[in-house]
Amino acid sequence: MKELKSNPRFRTALAVLAGFAIFLAGTTFYQLWAASSDEKAYPPPGELTDINDSTLHTYEKGEGGETLVFTAGSGTPSPYADMYHLQETLSEDYHTILYERPGYGWSEEAAEERTVDTVTGELEATLEARGKEPPYTFVAHSMAAMEVLRYAQLYPEKTAGIVLIDGVNPANAAVRDTEIPMRARLYQGAKTTGLLRLAVQNDSVASAEVSPYKTLPENVRRMNEALTLQNMWNDTMIAERELYNENGITVAEGGDIGDIPLTVLTSDFPHREGWKESQKELVSYSSRADQKVISGTGHFIHHHRPEAVITEIRKHLQSQEIEAEPE
Repeated sequence: MKELKSNPRFRTALAVLAGFAIFLAGTTFYQLWAASSDEKAYPPPGELTDINDSTLHTYEKGEGGETLVFTAGSGTPSPYADMYHLQETLSEDYHTILYERPGYGWSEEAAEERTVDTVTGELEATLEARGKEPPYTFVAHSMAAMEVLRYAQLYPEKTAGIVLIDGVNPANAAVRDTEIPMRARLYQGAKTTGLLRLAVQNDSVASAEVSPYKTLPENVRRMNEALTLQNMWNDTMIAERELYNENGITVAEGGDIGDIPLTVLTSDFPHREGWKESQKELVSYSSRADQKVISGTGHFIHHHRPEAVITEIRKHLQSQEIEAEPE
């Protein structure tokens, strides 16, 4: 042992490890301090509601008759920023509600298991607690498709319609791999230790990783960056991903949603195997469903071509209004 300690290479390695440990301690403290500063700089724009063991955030805008409820996909740190363009435009004619489930945006993380029935129950409890009269039209991206389809299965009388933005087909989720992507674990570690916050000081890293919404107003883009550095792949988001298969099975076995209007918006980006086929099969969930492929888009259709998504949402709502008119 004495010979090892006297070895110059061993002493150098020990010094490097000690230096790295001190560096990580410093960046971790920096992350805690900066996150606290961000909370003061970017307070929630909407209302906070206590549901179960979490405080959940909703943001409402617009006075129109129909109520649109927006909910974001898996791992989206700031649904407010994610749905910003859609909500800003559509709130000119409709009453809109942005819903942030536990662990997203300004909503606290959850202690309860992330089953789709729990997630759907939280959505229903939040809307009820806010005193919003149903029925609702849901606009859901990616994995949020499962919670709004489940909502329609459990509360058909409260569901006026659904618009899915490259939404996950529950039958597809039921057979996908549940393993948490290594990228998510790396981001979680980098976020906790402050290394991610340090890395985004580089503009190219910030643009690619935490501030991709270049068309957002500057204050919203900066807010999104702060919430990304706080929320990215937190424990609640990972817990959702762990139940991806189980939740897919629950919704798939729940059956169709009858004649509730359903619009399926699909990107034309070459997704993983079976994705486009699963999108076509989503129309089987309703007897009043249609699919629209939005050209020139990736998975985040509402970022790449927000105007096309807004047009399709308006069409969906107008078709509901026409059918609701007395003969």
